[in-house]
Amino acid sequence: MVAYKFDDPDLEKTVRQLVTILEDNGAMLAPDMVISCENGYLSILITGTEFAKGECLINLPVECLLPVNDVVFGVSGDDIIIKSVPDDYTDLRCQLLDLMIEIYNKTGKLRDFEQESIWRIFKDEPAILDRLCTGRQGKRIDEYLEKGCCQSNEGSLANDFVGTRTLNALLDVNTDLRRSVIMPVIEFINHSAQSPIYNMVHDKDMGVFLSIMKDLPIEGSQECFVSYGRYDAYDMYMTYNYVEKNSYFVRSIPLEVKLSGLGVLKIGGHIMTAFHEDVPENVSDLENFLPNIISHSPNLIDVGYILIPSEYSPNALRRVLRHLINTMNDNIRINHNDMVRIILGAELEILNANLDFYRDMEVFAKSYADNEKYKEAVKPLLALARLQIDKINAYPLWDKVLKQEKQEAVQ
Repeated sequence: MVAYKFDDPDLEKTVRQLVTILEDNGAMLAPDMVISCENGYLSILITGTEFAKGECLINLPVECLLPVNDVVFGVSGDDIIIKSVPDDYTDLRCQLLDLMIEIYNKTGKLRDFEQESIWRIFKDEPAILDRLCTGRQGKRIDEYLEKGCCQSNEGSLANDFVGTRTLNALLDVNTDLRRSVIMPVIEFINHSAQSPIYNMVHDKDMGVFLSIMKDLPIEGSQECFVSYGRYDAYDMYMTYNYVEKNSYFVRSIPLEVKLSGLGVLKIGGHIMTAFHEDVPENVSDLENFLPNIISHSPNLIDVGYILIPSEYSPNALRRVLRHLINTMNDNIRINHNDMVRIILGAELEILNANLDFYRDMEVFAKSYADNEKYKEAVKPLLALARLQIDKINAYPLWDKVLKQEKQEAVQ
């Protein structure tokens, strides 16, 4: 039976009601699970530390997931309100959504979000937002760049907040349409880059459900974590307003790389995780690093992103580049020496462009050191720049990259 550890009896009552409805409608919550809340901070723990690898913490059937794409939210004071839901919203989903919004309001989530959101903090200093937006792409960023300003009406505030609490999930395998869903109770689990990601299961016998495994990445702690997705420090700052220090990669900035003699690799800066159905066997172990291919022709390949790996996957970038070059070139055989030269050239260009970007960001953040209004607010930006510089400088094959660069300079 789920246990509760709350410093707010009224909030505990709401959460207990939520859990009861979920379990009555097919959800599975591990009996050793503890839902905890202290000073408005919700988390999920388990009572023991020994469990089988892959052991389930929570299974939520699709009927208990709450699509919000067509829900209209508003704001009243410091609270979120629901203005309307789609006609096909079930009574169960209405009940669950009401309870989740009640929990957000009782824990002051909207107020905290407004105080911490970079889009609100810097809304009167567009130079900072302009700088941040040059390194990433995505709906929120595209909207800002298109309009040249931040929307600050109540609808945008509520929608921006809800957007940070949702999963982009495929609810029906018969369509490729993904929906943004609130995940009751699962949403209380905090993020760790070292933890497994959300697992949307489509099983012909068991049906469709969202599954979370038990994972205790912090030694000595009984708090469970999940990975919100494949985010680096920059992604987390732009999406969740804090700098993630433990990501195992750096996502490249948008970039066009000339592949000498072959064409161009166009790299997007999309904050996303690509899911692949048919992964070639020779790169099947690289699924975490393989980007989505937007389009390709004999002289151009356009991808959503490129990830610069850490020491845990030292050859991932080179192998991904080889795969993309072969895809662009329709697997026409390229001389080995030429392939190596093209890959190493692209690798060096990607690394140097990203280093330059973050060095410029560091200088830019330091320029606000004497600005009374923003000097504290830009400290995370400065920390982000330094962290990314350190991660790129720690790229595991840098010595080989520099050695190749020196050899080419002599030739």
